[in-house]
Amino acid sequence: MVSALARILACLVLFMMASVCLAQQISSYNAVAVNGRYEITVDLSSFDADSRYDIFLFARRDRSSNWEKLRALGGAYINTAGGSRVLILWEPILELKEMRDYEFNAFAFNRSMANGLLEPYLYDAVDSFGFVSLSSNTPNTSYTIGDHTEAYSERTRLALPTGIWRITGLPRADFNSLQQEVTVNAWQSSRLVFNWQIEQSSSFQRRRDSFANYVSGGLIFPFNARIYANLPPEISDLKSFSACALKATFSHFGSQSSQRPSLYLGVGVADNVSLMQGVYKDQKVNAYNLDLLSMHTGLMIPVFRYGAFLNLGGRASLNIQRAIFEERLVNNVRYSYITGFYDDEGSRTTTGSDKLNFAGEASAQLGIKLGKSWYVSVSAGARYSKVTYGQWYNKDQVLDWENYNLSNTPAAVTNSNLPIENYFLAGINYFVNVNLSPFF
Repeated sequence: MVSALARILACLVLFMMASVCLAQQISSYNAVAVNGRYEITVDLSSFDADSRYDIFLFARRDRSSNWEKLRALGGAYINTAGGSRVLILWEPILELKEMRDYEFNAFAFNRSMANGLLEPYLYDAVDSFGFVSLSSNTPNTSYTIGDHTEAYSERTRLALPTGIWRITGLPRADFNSLQQEVTVNAWQSSRLVFNWQIEQSSSFQRRRDSFANYVSGGLIFPFNARIYANLPPEISDLKSFSACALKATFSHFGSQSSQRPSLYLGVGVADNVSLMQGVYKDQKVNAYNLDLLSMHTGLMIPVFRYGAFLNLGGRASLNIQRAIFEERLVNNVRYSYITGFYDDEGSRTTTGSDKLNFAGEASAQLGIKLGKSWYVSVSAGARYSKVTYGQWYNKDQVLDWENYNLSNTPAAVTNSNLPIENYFLAGINYFVNVNLSPFF
């Protein structure tokens, strides 16, 4: 009588083996002793449904014994479809073995790999399996064994019938395939490393890495020159010049094996420090605009072997925008632009236009590479700016109120010589932007 311990041990051993050797290891099975034989149910649901497999079963009495292939089998263990669940019968008596507790091991061999074995593959001729790990010095490498191609991680151990195998490494673009042979010994592990001469690759890697570095962002750059439209009625000829303190962008360009679009996501710290200049009633006036903290995202499409790109993106930021005029002298009277009056426990204060608000942009951008790592780009889009509007007040009255010489809050002033809309950017404004930078 085979104890329940045998069935539990068999399942446990196989599960532990599967966690170490993922490729071709059967991860779900159950062995039950019934009337002097084992009924073994094998679950291949995790295997490729388009492939065919030969199932190999091994057993041993204990850890000090060798694995022995089980041969007196019945059921669908040869040329079995992946994704299926099959029943295999083992008759120990036909192999002159007793019914007892056994440790089991099992493998599903992908038949499309068979012609990778240098000697003819025959099911009955396979007595044991071994393990091989594949790795290379280039990312995104795939490996072909026979007619089967797959990308394996370096932590994956392939289980293969013992013998000499021919394996082909297929690296990313601009490298030729490389073929090597490896000897798989019984129950031993081997490692096969594919090394390509990186310095002999084409310029693809250099172009890709240069573009990935450009997209990743950096310090101080980029520089932007921008022209705005859809301005307040009293403002014309608005332009700005801006620089960036810090910008970091994350994308998949650095790991690409071929040129293709990539989504990106990034953050910026003071990435739009902008000095704006416009014309107010024939007078040139200046103000600043500062995006303190921002997030940007979009889709970037490289073209011409990373020599140019099209970008569709957007960004959102916490923004401070200074008013065009904080003070204004009209008819020998000085007026102050104030957004709020505060009287707090004997201390009176006012606030100007420098309040934290929200801004957002959406744009389409076309960039062309200049030299080794610099790009020049042109973009067009729209910017939304939320502002805190204030009103004009007689400055002397404001000072009197702050010094408690005036009990009531001063009354706002309306004067045709004072700007009604005192911000360059408010609501939606359209822009055309020229960018020159080694960083996106």
